Amino acid sequence: MNELSEEETSFKPEQLTIEEWDSHLQNSSERGRKNLKRAAQLAIRSKNRRKYSASGVNREELDRSYLHHDNYEVRKAKAEQLNGCQFKPAKSYKPYIWQNWRGPLPSKIKEFIPIGLGFCDGKTTTLQVNLSFWAMVTILQVVLFITAIVYLSDFQWFTGIVCGLLSIWGCNYLRKKLHPLDYFQFNRHTGLVKTPHSLLRCSFYIPYEDLACYSGTTIQGARSGGSVGTEKIRVTQIPKRYYLFTPSFILAKGGISDEHWVLIHEFMDTTKPLKSCVNEHIESYYIKDSNVAGDGPFPEEMKPYLDPDDKQVNRWHVW
Repeated sequence: MNELSEEETSFKPEQLTIEEWDSHLQNSSERGRKNLKRAAQLAIRSKNRRKYSASGVNREELDRSYLHHDNYEVRKAKAEQLNGCQFKPAKSYKPYIWQNWRGPLPSKIKEFIPIGLGFCDGKTTTLQVNLSFWAMVTILQVVLFITAIVYLSDFQWFTGIVCGLLSIWGCNYLRKKLHPLDYFQFNRHTGLVKTPHSLLRCSFYIPYEDLACYSGTTIQGARSGGSVGTEKIRVTQIPKRYYLFTPSFILAKGGISDEHWVLIHEFMDTTKPLKSCVNEHIESYYIKDSNVAGDGPFPEEMKPYLDPDDKQVNRWHVW
């Protein structure tokens, strides 16, 4: 018998006011509608998968010449060509005593349940870093908004309206343009990773094997509000022309789990098919006709693997 959650055991209808009871019924109804909608979507997806299996399209082989078949040394040479300089080995990582970094995370786990890979269009998956252009633009947006309020309160209408428009439209446009610079871009088709960009550090290409992810301190929320982990990525090879010191990147949104890091390595391994957990992410970018970075259309190489009418992955056995 399943154990009840703390919310369910503490729920006592007789102690609710009329307003609280109405609110509870409304929330329950919304959750029910969402569950029914999700169940209907899953039923359609299951029906389509049976259709693809019956027709044999799910095992129909396609040209996979877009995938690389290069070993590490060849891909490293390609990265050096793209960067315009050779790599040099990075110093071994020895964190200070007060820096509670553990790792690196494993790149392989024998048994685990693949839950999700995050942002993925089938060709590229991404990881966002902290202290990014997104944060800088957000700070600029807040400053411009406050400036607009100050000018408007002083009846300087023109300057106030200009600052207000810049805080809304200008910063949103700037954030959209700088969005691709805030991410690690793991490209399955080339076997290379493009690192994030910053004000003082330009991005470069590197084989995915030369990235190490370290797990740090878990930040506990107040009042039992949950916890957030911290992870950072360091490179084991440094472009000679780019850096004097080994760059490291703190990941945003609570970092990643061991399973997520393993999934990224499996995503980059072209000898293995993509996991089914990425299907719906790929379909969402296919519908929007956008790549995962948001700076171009959906990858042409991935379109034959989706049904154009159902907008659903139909060749999951052969990609």
